[in-house]
Amino acid sequence: MSVVVSLKDREDEVSRATADYKRLFGEEAVSDKMQLVTREQSLERLVRDLKFWKDRCPDLAHLNCPEAIARYAVCLNAIDNLRDLARKLKAEEEVLRRTDRPL
Repeated sequence: MSVVVSLKDREDEVSRATADYKRLFGEEAVSDKMQLVTREQSLERLVRDLKFWKDRCPDLAHLNCPEAIARYAVCLNAIDNLRDLARKLKAEEEVLRRTDRPL
């Protein structure tokens, strides 16, 4: 099934998610600054971010308005990108174990 999300609804949801993320994890959590981190730090952040997006993602049964559909689409995209990162780090099993939920 294909769903079209308006650019405005998508941008609004990204703005809300960014604000919530900053509120939870601090302004520096969305910094573009490059920094060296250990594999463990990378995995911790990956797990944290997956939990953030999974908790934010509405159930399919609640996709009853454009805003909810936009939220679902943005969350699903973020989760897919984090799954790809887990694969690249060869850490899918470790991340799965730490999130206690399927990727």
